[in-house]
Amino acid sequence: MMDQILSEVEVQFLDNLLSDVSKLPRSFRNLNDFRREWRNLQGDGSEDCSEELRIKGILDNTWVDVYDVHEDNGLENILQSKLEVCTFNIEVFLKYWVTTLIYKSGKNANEIDFTQISRGINGFSLPISIGTDRVKVFFITNDISGGELENKSDGAYVSFIGDLSLPNETYIDWYDPIYHDQSATRFFVWLKEQSKPSMSKMYSFVNLPTDLESAQKEDVLKLINSYLSYLSYNRRNSPENFQPESNEYFFPESTIRDCFVKHEGSTKRKIFVVINENRVEFHTFIDGIKSYDENLSLNIENLQIWIDKKTAENRRILLKKGLSLIDELIKIVPILIVALASAVSSVKILATNSEFLNFKESKFWLIGHISVSIIAVVFLIVIGIVPHLKMWIFSWERGLEKYAKKTLRTQGTAPQR
Repeated sequence: MMDQILSEVEVQFLDNLLSDVSKLPRSFRNLNDFRREWRNLQGDGSEDCSEELRIKGILDNTWVDVYDVHEDNGLENILQSKLEVCTFNIEVFLKYWVTTLIYKSGKNANEIDFTQISRGINGFSLPISIGTDRVKVFFITNDISGGELENKSDGAYVSFIGDLSLPNETYIDWYDPIYHDQSATRFFVWLKEQSKPSMSKMYSFVNLPTDLESAQKEDVLKLINSYLSYLSYNRRNSPENFQPESNEYFFPESTIRDCFVKHEGSTKRKIFVVINENRVEFHTFIDGIKSYDENLSLNIENLQIWIDKKTAENRRILLKKGLSLIDELIKIVPILIVALASAVSSVKILATNSEFLNFKESKFWLIGHISVSIIAVVFLIVIGIVPHLKMWIFSWERGLEKYAKKTLRTQGTAPQR
């Protein structure tokens, strides 16, 4: 198989050739139009490499007509000559590229069916198997025009002509995957990611309320951490626990807020918690492979229900609370003083005025007056103070553990400690 792959020297040589194409204006970047004088290739110390690539069929040496205009005694003479130039056999080049990629990644070359290569406006395409999935890879060999590729969300792109007018995460340069063995492995991981629709790249998520203050938002994030711990996940926020998934799946460590790990027998489950504005994403890995965990997804749905319930409760308290405690006291205290003063006066009358004590009717009305005053004081306290007390004692997490265990029992699973 070694004669069917590209050596590092050959890859570097081809990269030098293609760099000339990538420097051209977009409308001129086309491998089909590539021409370079053959003797110049052999004169730069790369004769063996260029000859080897010619034998493999990647490079062709062909003769083209060249016309020069010379002036002789005021007359223009057109002289025709032959020039040996180098061109690309693009389809052969792509086959060697794919074979080299397969070899460096340690995969089985028999998984690739080169009879399925098809030609398109901007190059070629070939379906490649990723586990049980098949991903169409588009090899871009000439300039993209007319927005043709923007409508194809079911594939990935490999550029042979430099930068493309596409989002950076949707394409990769041809050189990177085949220069190192690890890069070849990461290419297939990236390829699997590109095979998923943009809004469902195998992760669960919860939406955070948009009207939360920063302190309340932190409380909700702590609630999420507690919930995962009740699901038997352990928080492991150290760089070594981010590896190798963060590299293989292109997760910059700066984007990972928390990492949670759980061992189930020989199976290792890992969750990356990523904050995306008002959304918290849960990216799941099972034994290092990015996966969709159905059980976790159900639990995250239950977590969203809990957050929505607590958010509604928090908003009701805030609505009743209305103004700040100081503003409420400014309104309530004068009324309390009047009510208390009235009650105290009534008590003094009962205690000191013997004439009133001789009349049951007077005693009844005085006691009633005291009772009404006390009820008024209690009512004012309930109306003005209790909402503030509720706000002080409100907790996003109270009852969460019981709720988590209940939902686990409903799903037929039990937390492991």
